[in-house]
Amino acid sequence: MTDLGMSPLDALKSATANDAELIGISQKLGTLEKGKLADLIAMPGDPTQDITATERVFICDEGRENYSEWASDGGADEDGAAKCNG
Repeated sequence: MTDLGMSPLDALKSATANDAELIGISQKLGTLEKGKLADLIAMPGDPTQDITATERVFICDEGRENYSEWASDGGADEDGAAKCNG
């Protein structure tokens, strides 16, 4: 989408809040607000300025971080994960 001129911020919104609104689930999903369900991700950099930051995501899943690139370098346990709290 950014390749066609959309700003990184608008591309992120179109994949989250706008989609939730479109399919009628915005009361439960789509934005980070109290009372809503959410999966949190972290990435190096600011994806609102550089959308390619979304290609380097750390995913926190049930108290564990999954580092897809980092795990391939031998920095994680046999499951490709490390504890979120350190």
